[in-house]
Amino acid sequence: MTVAISRFRVANQKRPEVEQAFVARPRLVDRVPGFISLEVFTHSADPATFYLLTRWTDIGSFRRWHSSPAHHMSHEGMPKGLKLDPSQTELLFLERIDESGSAIGCGVLDWPEMIAGFIAQNPGVCYVVADRSGTIQAASAGFFSALRMLNEDVIGASLFSFLTEGSRAALLALIESGDRQTHTTLTFYSPSGTPLNVECGLDVQPLSFALVGCVRDMGTGTYMEMLEDLNNRLAVETREKARQAKELEQVNRKLKEALDELDSMYWHLRKIQEVLPICLECGKVKTDEEGTWQTLIEYLKANSRFLSHGYCPDCYERKFDETT
Repeated sequence: MTVAISRFRVANQKRPEVEQAFVARPRLVDRVPGFISLEVFTHSADPATFYLLTRWTDIGSFRRWHSSPAHHMSHEGMPKGLKLDPSQTELLFLERIDESGSAIGCGVLDWPEMIAGFIAQNPGVCYVVADRSGTIQAASAGFFSALRMLNEDVIGASLFSFLTEGSRAALLALIESGDRQTHTTLTFYSPSGTPLNVECGLDVQPLSFALVGCVRDMGTGTYMEMLEDLNNRLAVETREKARQAKELEQVNRKLKEALDELDSMYWHLRKIQEVLPICLECGKVKTDEEGTWQTLIEYLKANSRFLSHGYCPDCYERKFDETT
């Protein structure tokens, strides 16, 4: 592996703009064959001096990038009028000496961005950074998923509040032991009380520490939580189906009432259409086989649903005169 270190010093007042240009860089180099990573530093005693540290699989990949049009395009974000100190411009190449059989020799450290991206996005990996007091500063999607919490509910919270009493004491002891890196198993609790066993590595820094690991087993509590969630969903669906069945029952009842009404109307319509014996003298009709005779008006009143009640003008006048 090759490390390319490019040094330059800003000779005018453009240093803040140069820093912003690196923050907003177009990332054209990120997909170049052979590129591994890029970091930008400033000199602690002279912030105007910048160091670009890029890691490559080989020096040939860097040289091809450095002479390509994309390399020149990547500098278009630099502020206009930028002046550099020629005496402070330098490019160094460092070749790594691989240790046979070590993690470095296996090339694990050649892909930090890929590994970091995998950790950040993989729901099966828990990664969390906290200060020495336990306040969470950053965490991966897997950590949120394991605790079934949202990002805003985790960042700024105390990591120790999610640990069992035993795991909290063990983690504090490891942090104070002076060992920078170690492995341990911690038991976390989600806000719902679900236990979560995580086998993880611990990296202790002077002001903070980091944990990275994976869920060793889900535990009975997690299965019970999943079962409870499924039961809740089933209960909601059952209530919804019961509501729909009740609405359907009401619709069916109204439909039956409407059909009964139609049957009744049809019966009365058919009844008044029957051939009735009628007396040519008095106008009465024979309404049944037993010889019952009714006036036509009485018959229609009893058997027709198509008659409205009221008076003709002559009868109205007569009735009015009788009542007055």
